[in-house]
Amino acid sequence: MLLTHAHIAALPLLKDKAVTKIAIVQFRWAIREHRDKKGKERCWSNDPPLYRTILGIEPEKVPPTRAASLIERYMRERSALSNPKSPQVMPHDPDRDLEGLGYLDLCEKFWDILVAVVKHYDKGDWGRTAETDRQLYKVLPEGIEA
Repeated sequence: MLLTHAHIAALPLLKDKAVTKIAIVQFRWAIREHRDKKGKERCWSNDPPLYRTILGIEPEKVPPTRAASLIERYMRERSALSNPKSPQVMPHDPDRDLEGLGYLDLCEKFWDILVAVVKHYDKGDWGRTAETDRQLYKVLPEGIEA
């Protein structure tokens, strides 16, 4: 599991309450961007930017033959989420649940996000499914499924 690397990379983001809250909001928006892709925008290639933003992992270059295989697998295994609900149904301020939380509660939300993304990452390109994506999106407070 990548969690050891993710723990180390995340430590500066737990510096204080304000920094942790900003990190949570940024991480949530990265997950929302992943979730809210529609139609032909939805692709396996949406995963690397998510991992770059949250885990600090730079994706490897994918040869064209492997990319074609990943596209085919994505269409077979993950396209069940090809028409996610519109992001317009989100609350006006989807992160208002963070208001008034203490530092330890923010740390808990931070780690929940980090663990969810690590689990998604650890499935590997060939192991991710529509259900893997749904599990990732459950970490968001608005409860909008893709």
